[in-house]
Amino acid sequence: MLRGERRARAFLLTYLQSSLGSGAAIVALFVLAYDREPSPWSLTIVLLAYDLPPGFLSPFLGALVDRVSRRWCVIAADLVRVGAFAGIAVVDSIEATVAFAFLAGAATA
Repeated sequence: MLRGERRARAFLLTYLQSSLGSGAAIVALFVLAYDREPSPWSLTIVLLAYDLPPGFLSPFLGALVDRVSRRWCVIAADLVRVGAFAGIAVVDSIEATVAFAFLAGAATA
């Protein structure tokens, strides 16, 4: 099916690459959070900071995406996520890690 569909093949390959990168980033986020504050509560707070924003922001951001270019929204969201994960890599405190995790979760929405 995908042999004749060059655009679909390119889309699926880029989606695969993005999914692998996102999975690696989540694992790294939890490792860094536990390294900065070795307690199960730090992992719980980071997980909530990353996973709750999509649930709350998706209805509002969905209405925004309907009004603007989807391509530019995806590019902007990926750039914000890159910045958030770069920020997580540089900061030392668990509070800043939670704030950047929240920003990454909001960009995921």
